[in-house]
Amino acid sequence: GITIEKRVLYESVYPNIVSIAVYLIISALIMLCVIFVFIDRYVIRGIDTIIKDLAMITDGNLDVKVDVSNSPEFRKLSFHINRMVTSLLNNTERLSQIFDMANAMIGVYEYNTNMERVRATKKIQTLLMLQDNTYTKLLADKEAFNRYMETILANPYDAAHNVYKVADCPPVYLRILPFSDEKNTVCIVSDVTAEILEKQRIEHDRDYDVLTGIYNRRAFYTKLDRLFSGNSSSLTDSVLIILDMDGLKFLNDTYGHINGDIAIKAVADVFTSCEIERCIHARLGGDEFVVFIYGYSKSELEEYIRKLHDKMIHTSVTLTNGVIHPIRISGGYVFYPEYDCSFRDLLGLADEALYHAKNTQKGTCVEYKKTAFDDIPKL
Repeated sequence: GITIEKRVLYESVYPNIVSIAVYLIISALIMLCVIFVFIDRYVIRGIDTIIKDLAMITDGNLDVKVDVSNSPEFRKLSFHINRMVTSLLNNTERLSQIFDMANAMIGVYEYNTNMERVRATKKIQTLLMLQDNTYTKLLADKEAFNRYMETILANPYDAAHNVYKVADCPPVYLRILPFSDEKNTVCIVSDVTAEILEKQRIEHDRDYDVLTGIYNRRAFYTKLDRLFSGNSSSLTDSVLIILDMDGLKFLNDTYGHINGDIAIKAVADVFTSCEIERCIHARLGGDEFVVFIYGYSKSELEEYIRKLHDKMIHTSVTLTNGVIHPIRISGGYVFYPEYDCSFRDLLGLADEALYHAKNTQKGTCVEYKKTAFDDIPKL
């Protein structure tokens, strides 16, 4: 046996207790650090990744795939989030099916600032008349798709109604309605070709003379109203000419109204054959025609009148029976702003000059003057 003094036996108790306490505290701290590292790596980081991915999905970036597999629970949560995103993406496909079932030429595309690609319904490719390879490349690159759409939007056919012409032969018209906020852009594209062509047909029937194909009275008045109500400086020197056929009644009575129509159309053809840019010509009715030329010098206008009159007096038509019949026309004209008044008043002045020509020497074209018509020059 060993005998130890009581003093020796208890003299190390307190240091030992302190040492054990220190060791326990250090062990506890190490365990806490290990637990925190584990929680940070396998729980907090996973939650943070999911939160960031969900934020991007909420902002509209449905290209995001959640892939957190730190634990079975996280794998299951990622799987269900991805299913939800897939369901949202399938909405575009379902929308395409609805348009197909309704047989509607309507398409929708959308994109987000955080996305690289564009989502679109099937009809978009048909509406934009894109080949498969081009269409696939454009959808994969949002910036390229935007550049392509800008080429269409840069040339509106009817900007007020968001209508754009995307093809000439045959003509194709699309209505493009974009809706944007800070991050998302959604655009509805619809084919309005039939609507536009019908509108053009109605407007043509409304504004153009059926026989001659030039403007009718209504269209002429509308055009002149716009010119005179706008910036008058664009008119500069202008001239208004009224022309009336001579002997149309004799032609109708002798050879029939069909031949009279042939002669009327021949007069209109003379107008259209005299190429000049800023010119509006119309058939006011019967055998009466009007021409308004603007934006030229007076000398240029006088030269045009001489050429027009010369062409008129050398024009003839072949009638249905083979007879070649000469065309004779009388006319009156007035210059603007030499007579600074409304175009309706100009019509009245030119008509006075025409009346004078018809009653003095048919086949001439005279200028209106305030003085007596004795001094009116004849062409």
